Amino acid sequence: MNRPEHPDFAKLQDAILWMDGEATEGGKTLPEIVEQIDFDLGSIAYAAEQRALRAMRELNGSNDLAAFMTLWMEGMLVGLQVGRKERTRDA
Repeated sequence: MNRPEHPDFAKLQDAILWMDGEATEGGKTLPEIVEQIDFDLGSIAYAAEQRALRAMRELNGSNDLAAFMTLWMEGMLVGLQVGRKERTRDA
């Protein structure tokens, strides 16, 4: 797969690099990063567990790359949707 030139890729890359920087250079744990963006860790953990269990059922027998890509894509899409709903609510 080739690296996309679409502006949406740059937005995703910025968010991922920010998270990596918080963890690596900032020495923050995932719970500390979640707290920094003001979201409930328990809600994130529960949703992640449920989506992972669903993916394990649906992707049974597929290769690991497909499973991980599916989970990452779902996570990004959920985050985008939450952000859109937040912006709509605040508007």
